[in-house]
Amino acid sequence: VEVAGELRITNVFSPNGDGVNDLWVIPGIQNYVECILSLFDNQGRRILEQRGYQNDWDGTYNGRVVPKGTYFFVIGGCPDKTPITGHVLVAY
Repeated sequence: VEVAGELRITNVFSPNGDGVNDLWVIPGIQNYVECILSLFDNQGRRILEQRGYQNDWDGTYNGRVVPKGTYFFVIGGCPDKTPITGHVLVAY
């Protein structure tokens, strides 16, 4: 878990369908409803963009499971808040 400002960002999850840790959950993100979360793969392609992230990313992009690996995120566009950057590991 990385602490970034007021958020404790979970930096690993395993969306393998076992019912445990299947979604990327960021505790406290509900306080950032005006912010935009953007997630990028290792090629720099944006695979997720959501204003007011709902803790609902299940490790898919365009209906397909993403490969295991590290993905990079930016939480930005927040009024009066500095953008937060980091990474999340998708592990199966």
